[in-house]
Amino acid sequence: MLTRAIVISNARDDIALIKTVLANEGIEVLTFKNSSAALKSVYATIPDIVIMEDRLSTAGSLDLCQQIRQLPPIAVILLGDEECRAASVINGLERGADFYMKRPISMAELVARVKTLLRRRAYSPEPARRLLSVEGPVAGTQSRPVNLTPTELRLLVYMVLHQGRVIPTEELLGAVWAGEKVSTESVKFHISQLRHKLNHGSPQSIRNHWGMGYRLASAEEDMDGRIEVQMVRNDGTRTDNDQRVFG
Repeated sequence: MLTRAIVISNARDDIALIKTVLANEGIEVLTFKNSSAALKSVYATIPDIVIMEDRLSTAGSLDLCQQIRQLPPIAVILLGDEECRAASVINGLERGADFYMKRPISMAELVARVKTLLRRRAYSPEPARRLLSVEGPVAGTQSRPVNLTPTELRLLVYMVLHQGRVIPTEELLGAVWAGEKVSTESVKFHISQLRHKLNHGSPQSIRNHWGMGYRLASAEEDMDGRIEVQMVRNDGTRTDNDQRVFG
């Protein structure tokens, strides 16, 4: 499976150099200058590793590093400045980073750190993108494939990760729309669209909890059974070995 990294930095030279050295190691690199756009890509692609600046602006009033740690095991490297103190390093690690690197960044050390984290991850019982990876927005119930928009996909992924828990509407807005100025009506609309695609409009899979939020039902509650989020290559062919059934 392709190894993927997301790099988040507003330092153009750093982005270019990191992208080059990781690409030389056969790693696909997606780059972003702000946390809001990056968070959407994290949910849409489930990368193997995220490398990002410390002190990035927050997305949806939540710390990006902590949000990423809610996902399946994605490795995180934080990049600090030359003046950062021990307290900053400790804070970064406590927020969920695997490594904290101070400037000036040694590209050789960065590559070594990345390789170490990827080796650890290879021994994880459930590699992240076997849980939730897609190369195209396709999901399904039982054996029926369903085409999803990028927003619908992010919404479904987030609900699968928090299956069984009532998720407040404001939390969904912060995680799925990541800083976009949209109303709670957008959540209602996309929930309705997901229900229509997954259950022909029935609320079986996604339950309303009035005044609280929404909950993805378990397989025992949803008589339609299982929801799959399945990897599909860019050429449209399925990769049956890289899928996971939820519920």
